[in-house]
Amino acid sequence: MGGSARRLVLQPLDIAHARFAATRTDPTASRAMRGYDPRWSITAAGRPVADAALLLHRLMAGKLLPPDLMSAMCTRHPLDVADRRRPWLAPGYGLGL
Repeated sequence: MGGSARRLVLQPLDIAHARFAATRTDPTASRAMRGYDPRWSITAAGRPVADAALLLHRLMAGKLLPPDLMSAMCTRHPLDVADRRRPWLAPGYGLGL
């Protein structure tokens, strides 16, 4: 996955330092990331938050996807879930990246 994501997403958005953690205990992974499958996390040597923010900024600024795909990615699909223990009021999901 790392090669495709780098070629199709990171390089077109000019994000040079990001990489994918190989394991949950990868030295470049933050402690917060260690609970996630590393294949879902982009990290960088000391800059995971900065690169994630840059990726989202450039993605949402329309520098990667045409308008119809951006719209499909951002369309919320509501979930019929009632759980008062959770902080959200109207949960849903989207296509994501």
